[in-house]
Amino acid sequence: MRHFLIVFIALAFCESCQPSPAPAEQQEPETEKLVWNHFSAALFDNAGTSGKLILLHVGAQWCHWCHVMEDSTYSDPQVQRYLNDHFILAKEDQDSRPDLFTRYRSYGWPAIILFDADANEILKLRGYQEKNSFLTSLETAVKNPTALNKTAPAIATQTMLNGDSLNNGQLLDLFESKIDFEKGSLNTFKKSLFAPSIEMALSFSNQSDSLRQWLQTSIENSFQLIDPEWGGVFQYSTHYNWQNAHYERLLRVQAEHIVHYTRYGCIFNDATAIEKAEFVYDYCNRFLSERPPLFNNSQDADYKKGVESTAYYKLPDSERRKLGVPLTHPVWFLKENALMAKALVYLWAATGNTKYLVRAEKILALLRADFKNETKLYQRSTSDSVIFSLDDNVAMLDALILANKVSGDPVFLTDANELAVTILASFTNKQGTLNAVTGDLTLESAVLESSGMAAVFSIFHLACITRDNELQKKARLISTAYLAYSADYSEYFIPFRLLKNKYLDQEPMHAVLILNEPGSEIEQKMIQQLIALGEPNLIIERINLNRMTEEQTVLYGSAGAGTLFLCNSTYCSSPVTDPAELKKMLRPENKKTIPQQQYGFSISEN
Repeated sequence: MRHFLIVFIALAFCESCQPSPAPAEQQEPETEKLVWNHFSAALFDNAGTSGKLILLHVGAQWCHWCHVMEDSTYSDPQVQRYLNDHFILAKEDQDSRPDLFTRYRSYGWPAIILFDADANEILKLRGYQEKNSFLTSLETAVKNPTALNKTAPAIATQTMLNGDSLNNGQLLDLFESKIDFEKGSLNTFKKSLFAPSIEMALSFSNQSDSLRQWLQTSIENSFQLIDPEWGGVFQYSTHYNWQNAHYERLLRVQAEHIVHYTRYGCIFNDATAIEKAEFVYDYCNRFLSERPPLFNNSQDADYKKGVESTAYYKLPDSERRKLGVPLTHPVWFLKENALMAKALVYLWAATGNTKYLVRAEKILALLRADFKNETKLYQRSTSDSVIFSLDDNVAMLDALILANKVSGDPVFLTDANELAVTILASFTNKQGTLNAVTGDLTLESAVLESSGMAAVFSIFHLACITRDNELQKKARLISTAYLAYSADYSEYFIPFRLLKNKYLDQEPMHAVLILNEPGSEIEQKMIQQLIALGEPNLIIERINLNRMTEEQTVLYGSAGAGTLFLCNSTYCSSPVTDPAELKKMLRPENKKTIPQQQYGFSISEN
């Protein structure tokens, strides 16, 4: 008994010698798990039942600051507790959700939006959020969940903001007042090649020496965004210069730059630009080709998630690989691969290398086979049959039209016409413009003027090729609806106004190629020059020498196989039989002096 008592006292004494538990505020909080849901209409029912707000996080797999936020802000126990107590959480990847991309793209990624149960937006946050400021913003919203005012669409005044009051010269002057002549690109914080402005500059460069010089500066300085070791174009640079790259590489950006570089290189005889285009493709082929012929969507900026990588990209290949290679994302999206098919056609036209054309054909065949939905629209991905994107379907429409130009195969025009009609039926809204998305939507679709005008250009071009006057009329009406109610005269939208004046209000050039049999060497060489140097709205018509109509025989009967004419509704050029001669004629400085002879045959007649 005495022995037991001694042991008991000893144990009690030892327990009293243990350090006292730290005060509650000094203890390391336990990490709570955040439960992220897909963003859907069901969440708003849950919000109504629970009384909680909805927090939507829209990010991207390749996004550096999304990774940082996940590793810091969202991993903080205090943030986790507050989120779990007050919010229903939803997380989506903007590449996979075109409805959210088009609605919140101006916010950059991550974009964080709070909603009440009635789907009213309570708060919108742009980019990375540090823990303390994030909590303060959330607490304010929870205490006073007031709906944000909805922005009404801007209405143009009927004075200087009426599209009809500014001619091309005035629009060019206005555009040139907003761009950076010293460094190139737009006069904005981010430096990149904004695709519509480059397309416009290529089309109007023969009307403005200063615009042509700006185009050259922009193209040449954009070479600084190409990774000198692996190739590929970084997304953009910041701080008003080209030296602060954001290192993610997106397939869309690669495709757009290939088109810019090849078109610029061909039009202005710049071999360096074409070499850069091939270098960009080589990157895509090495790093983004997990499942040929399609390309992966992107590659991370960071070799290790959330780690700033400027020093990494200064290393040679061998040293980089020791640290690790940034992740690529094996997802295959419609728009980006359709853009790559288009880019590869231009690369073939610029170089004559048939490997590019072969891959473009394979990409298009797979997209037609695997991405077409029973609605006759094309899906964002093979697994997404719920939400359809205007941008995706217009990119596919462009690819089909270009495939017809290259091959002459009418099946591509048939598919393109079906798609154009379906786009108009599916995306046109009550205002006469086009919604950015359609399908099973959680939120109302955004309406983007840039996407809508791009669709108008493509549909109108198809209607000119097929001589479909009704389709032309519908495209014009949509264009009028956009411009009548738009006060956007920013550097981002002026290019669309200028391109509208060119593509819809001026007659396109019409190339008539006389052939003995399809697929001949002379046909391919002529088509190469037309694609490389012609305007995007150029119409190409092939006429079989042995199956001419009576009218065609009168017009072209004396021309032999392999002869080409450049025509408008009234005049045609002198016959061209040499691709080198055609190349010379299509140079910007020579387009105004193409030798002409009158035929009295209108290409616009049905």
